[in-house]
Amino acid sequence: MFGSLGDRPAIQNYIVIITDGRSNDRAETWEQALLAREDGIHIITLGVGEGVRPDELRGIASFPTESNMLTVDSFESLNDVSQTLTQAICNSMILYLQIIYSILI
Repeated sequence: MFGSLGDRPAIQNYIVIITDGRSNDRAETWEQALLAREDGIHIITLGVGEGVRPDELRGIASFPTESNMLTVDSFESLNDVSQTLTQAICNSMILYLQIIYSILI
C-alpha cells in the first residue's frame, strides 16, 4: 500500500480512519481492513457522530481494538481527541518496538 513513497520497512505503518461508522458495505470494509492488517498496517478508527456503530469500528481497528477506537460527537470535536489519538499511535509504536526487541534478543 505505501510502496516506495517514503515508506521505511522497519517502521510500523498507520492508518487513521475517520468515519461516520456506517459503511455502505460492511463485509467489504472488514475485508479491506483485514488485508491492511495482514500487510502490517496498524489501523485506528475514529467514529464521528451519534450514528456510529461500535461493532463496525471494532471490526476495522487493530488489536487491542478498545485502545484503537475513538469516538467524538461531531467533526467540531475532533480537536478534543487529538491528544488521545497521538497517545494511541505512540503507545502502539512502543509496543511494536518492544515486540521487535524481544525477537532480536
